[in-house]
Amino acid sequence: MESFKVAKDDAYDQLPEPNSKHVYRLSDDYMAMATQDIAMQLSKGGVRLAFVLNQALGQKNR
Repeated sequence: MESFKVAKDDAYDQLPEPNSKHVYRLSDDYMAMATQDIAMQLSKGGVRLAFVLNQALGQKNR
């Protein structure tokens, strides 16, 4: 659910209105926010994946 909240609050709620050709022009601020969100979500996903792999391969948690 946390990933959904990040997507809703940042990606969709902060999205500017499209122009008359239905094209979105993303600001530098929007891109910076999105880049930070992506880095954080990928990091969390990596930790989750590591946990699952450690469990599946019989590694003890440290």
